[in-house]
Amino acid sequence: MSWFAVVQLVPLNTTALCSPTRAALITGRNHPAVGMGHITENATAAPGHTSVRPNWTAPLPEILRQNGYSTAQFGKCHEVPVWELSPAGSFDRWPAPGNGFQPFYGFLGGETNQWYPVLHSDTTPIDQPAMPEDGYHLMPDLADNAIAWIRQNQSLGAGRPFFVYFAPGATHAPHHVPKEWADRYQGRFDQGWDRVREETFARQKELGVIPADTDLTQRHAEIPAWDDMPEQLKPVLARQMEVYAGFLSYADHHVGRVIDAIEELGELENTLVIYIVGDNGATAEGSLNGTLNETNIANAPGRRDPRVPARAHRRPRDPAGLQPLRRRLGPRHGHPPISGPSRSPPTGAAPATAPWSSGRAASRPAVRSATSSTT
Repeated sequence: MSWFAVVQLVPLNTTALCSPTRAALITGRNHPAVGMGHITENATAAPGHTSVRPNWTAPLPEILRQNGYSTAQFGKCHEVPVWELSPAGSFDRWPAPGNGFQPFYGFLGGETNQWYPVLHSDTTPIDQPAMPEDGYHLMPDLADNAIAWIRQNQSLGAGRPFFVYFAPGATHAPHHVPKEWADRYQGRFDQGWDRVREETFARQKELGVIPADTDLTQRHAEIPAWDDMPEQLKPVLARQMEVYAGFLSYADHHVGRVIDAIEELGELENTLVIYIVGDNGATAEGSLNGTLNETNIANAPGRRDPRVPARAHRRPRDPAGLQPLRRRLGPRHGHPPISGPSRSPPTGAAPATAPWSSGRAASRPAVRSATSSTT
């Protein structure tokens, strides 16, 4: 997943920052009690792994908000405990209002369909503003909303400094990207991963990213050589990388739009931009060959561990994936069964378009998607 944050640089109230209840999160003191030791779906009762942020810590956006900043999050939030994801809440650990963002526009959990996302405006489930056949994709939608909010803050907020956390779904799975963006890389990976690795290594030396006398590590024996892959499979593997690269470029383009908007407002030189690209890297959920169907990851080729009984690999009758959590935590920990967030807004809910959104759909023509999950 790519994410970036922009923070306008103004003096903060240092007394508030040094408050013991807030400094713990910044300095790392007492860090075992901070609950995000793993993703929320794998929470346990072990200290530091409950997925529950203790109330004696405060996240960065809340610290900034209490010091005069406007704060907003757009995109992915994977920090809400799974038993608090329903419309019933509680919302103490949602991006807005619990974690200090005002507002939040995006999706909860590890991933969502980029063409048909499950969206929330603050704590309200909303419908996407347009359909893929009308040119909709989540990435420009997030960028449009972020740009509109920043402009509104500068126009109506009397120049109040802002903190924006922008976390699109790229390049986390699913790799959904307009086809023309993937096609930009057609043929760029036909030489295979061994050769691409060598070329990348040489380029890093040339750019000074790594020392000139660095040696390339040996490929692990568990990773097959490109030359040993079946010829009929190589075009599929190369296309997966084309889709991945196109998705990354697509994300970079729309992040650039947000930064350009800040520059147009004359605030770029007064803004700290933190841009991180990464997340899980080359994850193995889809086996060494990747997968085009994440709903069947548990049965993907190569996923079977011979040391585990076959019944353990059967897909559970639990589409929300909550049974393991219920077994570990149980009712004695006060976590009742829940359902996932609803796609349909309740009666009287906020309009489908977030109030700070420009309301316009993406202007490019509709295209067929390219999608894959790579290894």
